[in-house]
Amino acid sequence: GDSAAEIGIEGGRVSAVKPAAANRGTTVEVRDLFFATPARLKFMKGERAESSATSDVIKRIAIAFPAVRFTLAGSDRSTLELPATDDSPEGRLRRVAQVMGA
Repeated sequence: GDSAAEIGIEGGRVSAVKPAAANRGTTVEVRDLFFATPARLKFMKGERAESSATSDVIKRIAIAFPAVRFTLAGSDRSTLELPATDDSPEGRLRRVAQVMGA
């Protein structure tokens, strides 16, 4: 469609869906992921470990979906850019090369 929407989840509570201005596609923004789970926050041992774990998950998902563009921007200004490729065997190899080079 031609419309965008925004929804938030904070402390397990889901906000109402409201109209938003956004580009085509899906955007996920995560902040203070473990603020309500101190044990998990302690396990992650800081923002750097959390950022690395997030990047690893995005890379795995990106390999599974080569026809989808992924961009991950960290609070430390690091960015992971994985342009979409086609879903052919060659496209899948290109995606693996993108991820391995990142």
